[in-house]
Amino acid sequence: MLAQIQYLKTVKKSGGSVGAWMKNTGDSSENIYYFTYYSKDMLLEFANIDDFTSLDFLQRAESITLPFSWQGTGLQVYKNEVFFHKNGTINEIVRYNIQKKHYAVYASQGCWA
Repeated sequence: MLAQIQYLKTVKKSGGSVGAWMKNTGDSSENIYYFTYYSKDMLLEFANIDDFTSLDFLQRAESITLPFSWQGTGLQVYKNEVFFHKNGTINEIVRYNIQKKHYAVYASQGCWA
């Protein structure tokens, strides 16, 4: 449980207000995954936080092309699978396996405002 936030620490500035970076929550690797603001069908993978925060971070990244562009929030990497909201849809979530390059699209049947 998050008890309090004491101060803001800037880890990386990348030029845009859209995007996200995270670790793989399903394993203990040091890899960092970055959903870029400039190419929403691209995911960048870094070996560790030092590579991600370096000045030449783009040269240190491995590019992963996603089967669809993403939109919104809710981006996640879990056990080498990427989950994201498919761009241009109201209720479709994509599950993409990074290693096998296989994907599935799931649509919610709930109500959307």
